[in-house]
Amino acid sequence: MKFLKHKKNNVLAIADTHLPFDVDDYIDFLRDVQKEFKCKKVVHIGDFIDNHGINFHGSNPDGRSPGDELKLVRQRASKYFKAFPDTKVCKGNHDELPYRKAYAHGLSKQMIKTYNEFLNAPDGWQWDLRWEIDGVQYLHGTGFSGKNAALSAAERHRQSTVIGHVHSYAGIQYSATFRDLIFGMNVGCGLDNDKYAFEYGKYFPNKPIVSCGVIVEGKYPFLLPMDLGTHIKNIRDENEDTKEKHSTIAKHFVDLTKAELKMILDKLGITYRVKERRDELIKMAAYYSIDENKAPKYGGEAEKKQWWKMIIK
Repeated sequence: MKFLKHKKNNVLAIADTHLPFDVDDYIDFLRDVQKEFKCKKVVHIGDFIDNHGINFHGSNPDGRSPGDELKLVRQRASKYFKAFPDTKVCKGNHDELPYRKAYAHGLSKQMIKTYNEFLNAPDGWQWDLRWEIDGVQYLHGTGFSGKNAALSAAERHRQSTVIGHVHSYAGIQYSATFRDLIFGMNVGCGLDNDKYAFEYGKYFPNKPIVSCGVIVEGKYPFLLPMDLGTHIKNIRDENEDTKEKHSTIAKHFVDLTKAELKMILDKLGITYRVKERRDELIKMAAYYSIDENKAPKYGGEAEKKQWWKMIIK
């Protein structure tokens, strides 16, 4: 099946990212898939952003304010804009929360910024409820649920359909009649289940499936699950040499309060659970400061102060 990678009309279907609560390495995974399958077109299946702070169902009282959440969204979104400058986005139920809130409070659409305006997105990012490419329709999937959601959407329109929305199910199903053959594909999601926005699901038996899709020539759908074992950076699984580096850098953070540690992680653009233990915050700060090549090399008081000033400026 290698010949399929050389077709010209390959579409990369990005799953629900729920920024800023996406898996840290999900965008790298997407780049790898796009390169491997030579995808010329990109569709984001919706719920690009989470808008947890303004959710109609309530938000975590210990989480970020809507304003602070948006700042982090813009920071993480800029990486997607750079990687995929021309993207068609299916409006998801979470994406539309600002407009639904405005409507609920009687505000005219004329008073509200567009997605591209408040996200600082490039002109190549286009937003609509539904897109059609090579005879395949792409929509978020609002109104459909369960493991057969994608097939139900396809059969409803009698057209091959790609959806997201249902995080804990991903896959491809076919339906045939005497006149046609269609498929329904659920591309899963790209969210990090450990982030505080998804605490509601910690007791659910079915967990989110981190994946994306590729559709070749409008005929051949592929679901690509992300290998969380090799793509997610895990401090506990580092080799001994790297662990020693973490331990050395961690000395710069042992005297800081939880609030100060969270400020560092915010500056580095790293999300964390609001109720995270202080020792875990220290590990995270040490780990990601190494990745950013910003951590001081020595453990003296002068270096600590220099690091702290650099981080909070």
